[in-house]
Amino acid sequence: MFSKLNEVSKWVNLSDGGHIENLAGIELLRRRCKFVILGDGEADPELSFNGLATLIRYARIDLDIKIDIDVEDICLDNGETGVRGGSNFRSR
Repeated sequence: MFSKLNEVSKWVNLSDGGHIENLAGIELLRRRCKFVILGDGEADPELSFNGLATLIRYARIDLDIKIDIDVEDICLDNGETGVRGGSNFRSR
């Protein structure tokens, strides 16, 4: 709002990651942010995590950063009802 954000600012505001990858995470990784929280707003009804896979690939290739994440807790479990949907998430 005041145009005071730059590469040395304590806080970085990213509004759209669609220029490189859809999660807007590559620039946060490039800046070596201590904590990164991403919200995925892609249409991904099958929860295949294509946007996350793209970020992981670009991070490895472009920045030599290895991302090791377990998406098991947020994957759909078709074993109970066979239906994909809101209450059909795996839980511990």
